[in-house]
Amino acid sequence: MKKRIIGLGLIVFLFYSCEEVFYEDDISDAIVELMSPTDNAIFDTPAITFNWNEIEGVEQFQLQIATPTFLNGQIILDTLLSNIDSLIVKKSLKLELLPNKYQWRVRGKNSAYTTSYSTNSFSIITLNPNDVLKLTNPENNLISNDLKQHLSWEAVSYANTYRLQLWKPNTSGEKVQDVLVKSTDTIIPFNEGTYIWQVRAENENYNTNYSSRSVLIDVTVPDTPQLLTPTNLDKTINRIVQFSWQRENKEGSAELDSLFIYSNEALTHIVYKEKVLGKQLTLELNPNSYYWVVKSYDVAGNESEKSETFSFTVLEGISQSKVELISPENNLITNVSTQVLTWESLEYADEYRLQIIKDNGTNELVFDVTTAENTKTLAFQDGSYNWQVRAQNSTQHTEYAKRSILIDTKLPNIPSQLAPINASSQVEKVVHFQYERLGVEGSAETDSLFVFTDSNLTDIVLKAQVVNNNHFQEFLTGTYYWYLRSYDKAGNRSAKSNVNSFTIIEDFTVKKVELVAPSNELISNTAQQTLQWNEIAGASDYRVLIHKVNSNVILKDYTLPITSKTITFEDGYYTWKVRAQNSTQNTQYTSRNLLIDTTPPNISILQSPANGKVLNNTTVHFIWNREAVDGSSEKSTLYVYSDIGLTDLVFSSEVLENSLYRDLGPGVYYWYVITNDGAGNSSEQSEVFSFTVE
Repeated sequence: MKKRIIGLGLIVFLFYSCEEVFYEDDISDAIVELMSPTDNAIFDTPAITFNWNEIEGVEQFQLQIATPTFLNGQIILDTLLSNIDSLIVKKSLKLELLPNKYQWRVRGKNSAYTTSYSTNSFSIITLNPNDVLKLTNPENNLISNDLKQHLSWEAVSYANTYRLQLWKPNTSGEKVQDVLVKSTDTIIPFNEGTYIWQVRAENENYNTNYSSRSVLIDVTVPDTPQLLTPTNLDKTINRIVQFSWQRENKEGSAELDSLFIYSNEALTHIVYKEKVLGKQLTLELNPNSYYWVVKSYDVAGNESEKSETFSFTVLEGISQSKVELISPENNLITNVSTQVLTWESLEYADEYRLQIIKDNGTNELVFDVTTAENTKTLAFQDGSYNWQVRAQNSTQHTEYAKRSILIDTKLPNIPSQLAPINASSQVEKVVHFQYERLGVEGSAETDSLFVFTDSNLTDIVLKAQVVNNNHFQEFLTGTYYWYLRSYDKAGNRSAKSNVNSFTIIEDFTVKKVELVAPSNELISNTAQQTLQWNEIAGASDYRVLIHKVNSNVILKDYTLPITSKTITFEDGYYTWKVRAQNSTQNTQYTSRNLLIDTTPPNISILQSPANGKVLNNTTVHFIWNREAVDGSSEKSTLYVYSDIGLTDLVFSSEVLENSLYRDLGPGVYYWYVITNDGAGNSSEQSEVFSFTVE
């Protein structure tokens, strides 16, 4: 083993003197061998002896214990073990530990060196004094009339037995039982009284704390109640009935009573059942005969005998009754001033008090009478009233039963018509009816509009209620007759207003005259033309206008009752248009254009090839000249023959211009031109020229 020299003072070597020298063992490579508990050992006792080997040079051992591990837990012991006096180092220790998982480690030490820790794990599995035993049955604060109680609890690990104690009334009182039970339940006989029962788990070394509950055992039956009020065979007109009884409370569990009320003597038709704590109860009951009993109970489940049965009767009084009004109905609005007020008779009533109150904000009492009858005929003035009736006798009366009535005998004013004006006509099919009328104080007023198709007012087409003096309605074309009449909710009605009429006429402005002949843009050399169009229903005549195109100057203006007109035109480009009309309306014009051209085109003057011309080019350019005539468009037709008799036609061609190119073979040719226009006019033939192509 390596040695380290430790000097107690300065070491000096001299030839004649020296000082004593000491050495300390180097133990840093030594290993502490843990002997007990071995690694992962399991113990069922809390007494644990820790042992390890002896190491030369160790002056003391450091012992540490952690739970559950040094890495993830808490060190619960850290101590140094040595015995300097005897020069023997202590290498064991005995401890008592609670059940848990542990690690322990030891290392050796001297004044200069320390070994590494040696570590082992172990577990103590035994009864834990800190465990809580859980009671399961009966529940805490049980109140019962069962003298035998089944006590039970949950098992506790590593317990061999369970100690059960019974105390009366609590743990400061008398201990009634103290027994050991192997299982987790037992049946214990009780006497009456209040008890605490408690259980703890035990084994040879440990026990848990007690877990406890209380129980009250009560087998004493409550006393039978004695009925007080209402007394037997009592009769009362008071519907508010106070029930009371007496009974001496017994020591033990809390007592309460149940009140039973029946409507028959056999006690089979129950009308009321209620638990009562205070030996009295107030109820409101309808008139009838009743039978009542009381039975007492306690919380432990004990029941008394039923009390004797008392009967009583609630008589029919009138204070809680109500007069049923019959007629007139509530909120009646009527124009009948004399009214018969009636109501149902009420038993035990000697008379009835009738009051009439003006409903005008002042609640003025205008009539107050007492009568033994259940009817009263009264004549009312116009106005709004409340009428009320109550029944009464010498000691009681009902509340008033009330209704309202409005008397209105005044007729509404006659409406005054504003629109449509009488005998007016309109194209618009939606008619706006307007009128005015001054309202009359009383019941609500409404107006009704009546519209007929005949002046005798038999064929009605509209009956409508009108609001705000306005009404809109759509009608077909025709003549209609209308009046207004006003009504109120009381049944009054005004006289009829004047009977006015109005006419819905057909709207010509949306119609169109259909032109028939001549066709649009006709070009003609016939000066006399017959203009024709289709008839329009409702038209009294037709207006025909003629003017030059692009000119607003009217040349002809006809008003005709027929649908045609024959006119002789001068040459020109015309627009002709027609509209239908009557005394109040006319349609839009429908128009067409017409071109009249009776003048034939001028004769063409031939220019090239000149007459008798010899050409050495096979492409011939024909040229002629002609002065155009105003009117329809003109076209020229070129005729080319191979003989002088003009019978062998080589070709003919219609052209718009006054020239034409054409390829021809060698030979002698004869040609002329005739011009036609769009109106059908033709010019005279030009002279005939000849030419030769070599």
